[in-house]
Parts: sequence; structure tokens; C-alpha cells
Amino acid sequence: MGLAGGMLLLAVLLLTLDPVVAIPVHGVVQLVSNASRAWFQRRHVRWDAVWRFAWPLLPAGALGLVSLRQVPPELWRLGIGLFVLVATWAPAWLRLGSRALAPVQPWLGPARIRALARLALPLGRRFAVVGADLAGVELAEFLAQLGRQVVLLEAGDRIAPEVGGKRRGEHMDRLDRLGVSAHCGVVYHAIVRDGVRVSVAEGAVRLVAADSVVLAGRLEPDTALYDALDGVVPERFAIGDCTGLGLIRKATDEATRVACAL
Repeated sequence: MGLAGGMLLLAVLLLTLDPVVAIPVHGVVQLVSNASRAWFQRRHVRWDAVWRFAWPLLPAGALGLVSLRQVPPELWRLGIGLFVLVATWAPAWLRLGSRALAPVQPWLGPARIRALARLALPLGRRFAVVGADLAGVELAEFLAQLGRQVVLLEAGDRIAPEVGGKRRGEHMDRLDRLGVSAHCGVVYHAIVRDGVRVSVAEGAVRLVAADSVVLAGRLEPDTALYDALDGVVPERFAIGDCTGLGLIRKATDEATRVACAL
């Protein structure tokens, strides 16, 4: 049983942030926190309970994406405040309908949930994924597997630069099989209502049509904390992506060298 830390965190975030910012930040914090606990206690997971809570996630998340910017921030704060009060003082109301839905819960296995995802994403049929690091490539593959038309755009000269040639080739083959169009050496000009305006080298600006544009981003090294600790602590070591793009192997190699030096 928890101590309502998630609710307290959400209430504190809403004191300083708009709901449009506070809700995603709270979601990421809770995802990391609960995922770590679930992993350490994975032998004791009750999958029947997992599916009971998992099946509404896709439609509820889809509805949230649509309504997040349509509802005034003041109403979001009021609604979240009421939810916290109900969850604290009348939690039985949150279980309303659980018995009525019990007969269909065994039917909602992983395969059917993935099938429902094809219908639940309210973001249109055409996607432009900006940024083709490994995360962007895997996101493009995921969207294509859901039946979406995906264009992958990268400013660099290759996709997934953090992986080796063999794995990059596997991703390229998979993108090709899924019908994902990948473009490297792209110059981004603007995101507009109908998609992304781009050009290649000195070519003319053209529109990549898309219903939704996803910014996969680019990882940039940042050793600001490492530099700030200079002279403050006896020893300091920079490990992982803060020193440059890499995967778990890079991080473990650097950690091994540090351990051997201690």
C-alpha cells in the first residue's frame, strides 16, 4: 500500500505548472517509480489485476490527448482536485463498474489490446517522425505496425547512429517492410498545420504531409553537473549518455573502467 505520494506530487506540481505540463511530468515520474517497483516484485505480479487496469489505458489516453488542450486549465485543476478528494475520502466510488466489466476482462489479452490500439490513437493516419535516433526509429516502426503511414526525417547522414552496422541494417530492413519512408540530410523549416516543411541540401522547400508530427529529438551530451562538482567532491566520473550518444554497452564499459580505477 502506498502513501499517496503520487497524489501529493500532482497537487504540488499544479501549484506552479499548467496542467498541460504538470500531467505529463507527473506521468513520467509515476511511470519510472512504479515500473521499478513492478520489476523488483515481478514474481508476485497478479496478471489478472494488471489486465483489469490496463484495458482502459489506450482509450483513456487517447481521450486525454484530444481534450488536454481543449479544456481550460482552470477546469483541469478543478477536476484533478475533486479526483484527489474523492480518492482520499470516498475511494469506493473509483471502483464503480468493476463488477459489470468483469466478464469482458479475460477477453482483453495483449493481442486484442494491440488490435484496439489501431483504433484508439486519435492522431490521424499520417505521421511524420522528426529525428531518427534509435528512439525515433523504433517509434516509427511501432506506428507503422499499428497501420499508420509514417515518414521518418533525420538531419544527419544516417539513422540510428548509436548502433552498429548490423543492427542498423536490421532496422532499415524492418522500416522497408513496414513501408516507412526514411529521409536523411533533411533541413527542417517549419511545422505547419498540414505537416512539416523541409528541404534537402540546397533544394526547394517542400511539404511532408502529416496529420501528426512527433518530435523524437536528439540526445546532446551534457556534463554540466560533472563540471559543477569540480573541486566540490574528491572524485567525480561521467558515465552514460551525458558524455555522448550511446547504449547500455557504452554505459557499462565506462562504469567498468571507473570500478577498476577505484
